[in-house]
Amino acid sequence: MDNVNSSTKAQDRLVALSPLEFERFLVALLQRQDRFLSVDPTPPPHLMVDVSALDRNGDSWYFEAKALELVGSDVIERFAQIKALRLFPGRFVLATSGHATAGARKAADALGIEIWDGRHLENLAPPDLLLEFFAVAERRSP
Repeated sequence: MDNVNSSTKAQDRLVALSPLEFERFLVALLQRQDRFLSVDPTPPPHLMVDVSALDRNGDSWYFEAKALELVGSDVIERFAQIKALRLFPGRFVLATSGHATAGARKAADALGIEIWDGRHLENLAPPDLLLEFFAVAERRSP
């Protein structure tokens, strides 16, 4: 099991991003992934998600971006309400700059929601993208 409290310097800096900066980071990361044909940073309001994407297989992905140090099962339950509408088939991902509790992971698994935590995002991100966004976070820090 992952240690919820373990983190790297990169993950600490992801947590330091503001909610808007984190959402922009997620969009930039998705746009640099070969898996996605298109990424929509402003999906229609009726989708009720922060970002939507279409992968090379024609599957839809729906992302909720949470700039939180720790995601609990309450956050998963709120996101699950959107998924429960079942109006839009596809994959649902809660992307967080921090970590998810064991309870949140269990709830997400049961509901068919993927969690991309700070560690996963760090592993997906090319170094230049991390540097670009860390510079933003450092300019904000006192």
